Amino acid sequence: MKHFQRTIVLGLGSVALLASMVASGARWAPAATSKIPQYHGTINIDFGGSPGEGWTAIAKAYEKIEPGVHVNVQWQDPSTYSTALTAQIAGGHPSWDLVTNNTVSALITEGKFVNYRPYLFEMDPYTHKLWEDSFKWDEMGYNPVTGEGGTGPADALYSLSDQEIQVVFIYNKGLWAKAGITKTPTTFNQLLADFKKLKASGTIPFAVGGDYNSLWGDESGWMLQTYPAQYTEIAVKEAEARPGDYDYVKAINGKWHFEPSNPFNDASTKVIDNPVREWALVKQAKLPSFNLTSAPQMALDRNLRALFSYTEPGWTGTSDTEAFSLFLSGKAATAVNLTPIVTTFSKDLKSTTYTGKAGKSFKSFKLGLFNLPSMTGKYVEGPAQTIALNIGYQGFIYKSAAQSALDMNFMEWLTSPQGATVMENAAEQSPNGGPSPLTLKNFTLPGKLNKEFHAVPIMPEANTPAGLIERGLDNYQPSVVSWVDLAQKYFTGAISTKAYAKASEANIQHYFVPALESVGDMTLQDLKTPNKEPVPPTKQP
Repeated sequence: MKHFQRTIVLGLGSVALLASMVASGARWAPAATSKIPQYHGTINIDFGGSPGEGWTAIAKAYEKIEPGVHVNVQWQDPSTYSTALTAQIAGGHPSWDLVTNNTVSALITEGKFVNYRPYLFEMDPYTHKLWEDSFKWDEMGYNPVTGEGGTGPADALYSLSDQEIQVVFIYNKGLWAKAGITKTPTTFNQLLADFKKLKASGTIPFAVGGDYNSLWGDESGWMLQTYPAQYTEIAVKEAEARPGDYDYVKAINGKWHFEPSNPFNDASTKVIDNPVREWALVKQAKLPSFNLTSAPQMALDRNLRALFSYTEPGWTGTSDTEAFSLFLSGKAATAVNLTPIVTTFSKDLKSTTYTGKAGKSFKSFKLGLFNLPSMTGKYVEGPAQTIALNIGYQGFIYKSAAQSALDMNFMEWLTSPQGATVMENAAEQSPNGGPSPLTLKNFTLPGKLNKEFHAVPIMPEANTPAGLIERGLDNYQPSVVSWVDLAQKYFTGAISTKAYAKASEANIQHYFVPALESVGDMTLQDLKTPNKEPVPPTKQP
């Protein structure tokens, strides 16, 4: 039985940062392999973002093992990557093979990518064990046997994410001390109070992107994906799979009890929510968690507007790259980032991506990290969560059985100790990116890097079903585009909270049917029988 999980969107800029899979630290010797070369063909790797030198080294290393294979690595403009990827597949003869597919959830639902799951139970020629034995599945939130936690219909796994990350606030310790702030905040109100002090000291309190890409899937979007869970925790109980539902798993749901005070309570490995019930609740819009005009939702909106009121001038026209440059240059005191920043920071200070000029370097400062402080108040149901998950979103466009066999062999090598070693060794020479501990059983980063990566305590991932409506309706782009326009107006004070809430809810209902069919992969008729597995519109007679 399959639980149709929504894809949490991390923008392509962030994916590219980590997709380079590079690290700093000691080099390791790759394990020997006795595999006999046997493949012929081409693998085209096309990612969105800045070039990752690590991938070039990976390509060359694999070509030595399989001399009959050519691995071509290209990098696309992240702002048009999703459109280009969609066009590649729609054209019927895609040249791309390995891509990042987290922003094309509709194509994942339609099965346009190679399904990893059947290959997991075949022998890995590089480890001489079943391939599924290479991964730490508990950390990845996926059950290869039942298919729970997958990325597509029919218990499938169309996207492989084996890198661990966590969203955190980062801050310039010197600027915070200058403003008289001696400790990091533990509550949202304390955070706002600190931002007020920073503003009074003459610095930009909070640098973050405010353009379309940031609000939908990148750094501002992270705030808009995580904090709503504090106000909609009950949605997990309201949409959970029930006895008799097609996706009910007694071993999971039968043991689960709603505990809003426990931030790990709604983990996808502990409770399975029924997506048909989720969409039905959105359509009905009767419960506060699923209605954007409710008092709890508007209380959340007010807090978020207060947060974004401390951003840089011209916030809505600023990209995450430009905002991060403000932070690195010492003009802004706080930003949001991913935990690998602890090992990329020294590189970022002199990266032309941020400095804008070769040979230029920003002055270094002491970097600090802290977890997302919890909002408090009348309607808050539980503590703050974050985006703490595995990323990578690596998927292969399906072309043929022969190409898929080649693609999977490449990925088996990439996730073996041999391939992982090549990734880490290549990182030392790369000016871009930083490490992310891999969820591989037989490979870990050195102790020092692991310690730096976990500089802040691990927080649980925000996983509320009500997240369907927090940034437009799921990932349905027409709805997202309309919402971004509303959000930019609201967070800059152009419209009232009530007007924003009313317009946002109207946006959800206006696009409900096409989004239900495109992203939800079901019809209005399916909502009448949430106990039955929906039949995708594309497969109906």
